[in-house]
Amino acid sequence: MARNLMNYLTEYADISFSQHPFTAVDALVLCQLSYPKIDRIVPADGFMGLKEVAEHPDSEEMYTDRLFGEMYREFVSKVAASERYSGFEAGMFRETVDEAEEYQFAAVTFRMPGDRHFVAFRGTDEKVVGWKEDFNMGHLRAVPSQKIALDYLNGVPGAGPVFVGGHSKGGSQAIYASAKADKSISERITGIYSFDGMGLGEDFYSIPEYEKIRGRITKIIPDESIIGTLFESPENCLIVKSDGRGIKQHDFMKWHVTEGHFEYCDGLKPAAALLAERLKKWINSLDGEERKKFVDSIYSLVVACKPEEIYSLGDDAVNKVITVLNEFRGMDEGSREDIIRVLIKLVRA
Repeated sequence: MARNLMNYLTEYADISFSQHPFTAVDALVLCQLSYPKIDRIVPADGFMGLKEVAEHPDSEEMYTDRLFGEMYREFVSKVAASERYSGFEAGMFRETVDEAEEYQFAAVTFRMPGDRHFVAFRGTDEKVVGWKEDFNMGHLRAVPSQKIALDYLNGVPGAGPVFVGGHSKGGSQAIYASAKADKSISERITGIYSFDGMGLGEDFYSIPEYEKIRGRITKIIPDESIIGTLFESPENCLIVKSDGRGIKQHDFMKWHVTEGHFEYCDGLKPAAALLAERLKKWINSLDGEERKKFVDSIYSLVVACKPEEIYSLGDDAVNKVITVLNEFRGMDEGSREDIIRVLIKLVRA
């Protein structure tokens, strides 16, 4: 049976960083600690030990996520009890959601021994507005949360090394903010980690600021990645073996970890590689206005289900699919034709 991140936390709990140096696996551990609901626990100013976080009087608040709450209970417990992370502190938590401006942002910074800091940007959570922002990445040069991420990164204290990372949208924010960071921060950045994060588009990858940090980026995607291949070709990625299928490839707990490192493979599985190439060709075939219309139209179908949280889309699935189809039929003719025309391009890509 394949080993995963939870096995790693158990097997390396008593192994110090001098015995087993900091790796991308440790970076993913810290990035995942941004997902539990820590807004009432981790301070916006200052830091507190990870054991204090786990034992906080309001700790139950962290595990209220309907799908992943119990998993994070075990995850946080293992990290907090680990000697490996015993000197780590969490702080500078920031979260903001704005439905009118269509963005969702959250980040936390971990203070590590030796005046080192790890900035972890949270990816898309269950809030619908966060998914709209993901869609917007297809046609906007920079989405609001990327600009907020830059402001956040520029506020990292200390004078020592800085690591930056994130899973999903958080990985995209990590790369964007690191490229745009003030010189005083940029010179301190030692490593940048994107875990199945969406790309930032060809225009971004041609700017001089990106070239300066390119060699410090580690981007890891699973072997049937869908999210991590969007808006970017996967050639520059490390590809990890995963037990997930389809969108479940995005679940970091399904990624293989062997002897303290991710278990990599030579490339995407053939079907995934073909899909990635087709999506890339299709996206590049759309002009800016087509992308925007398509994004807005698809989002209107999602909102038609009126879910308070994206997870509730899975409840009563048959009726909600019918609702979406009815909404599609009820759209004005121009919007419906926009969606059909763009989807035809995808089929022919």
